[in-house]
Amino acid sequence: MLDPDSEFHWRDLALCAFLEESEQALFVSDREIDQLQAQQFCANCPVIEDCFWFAVDTKTRTHVWGGLLPAQRTKLLKAVARTGYSSEILYTHVESALSWASQLVIALQRDAEIA
Repeated sequence: MLDPDSEFHWRDLALCAFLEESEQALFVSDREIDQLQAQQFCANCPVIEDCFWFAVDTKTRTHVWGGLLPAQRTKLLKAVARTGYSSEILYTHVESALSWASQLVIALQRDAEIA
């Protein structure tokens, strides 16, 4: 996470801020393939945790934030409440979920090319 005393706002460093408009649209799309592609961008973002916590803190209920869909964020926070584990510990599992999402996007794109 960024140092809170930093002169930069985390959004200034987010990869999605540098994407073309067509690519930014993936983050707000209702299509699963688009959402998976958005998550693939998130997997390499240097401020993914800051983005996730922004979505949690502001109770954002739509779109891809911090590499997760709203339902995924809700599930993670419910697991925190249910298990008593810290959210930081459970958030470490997000990385493996993003890796899985990236692999799925690649497979879906390959299947689309074959069809």
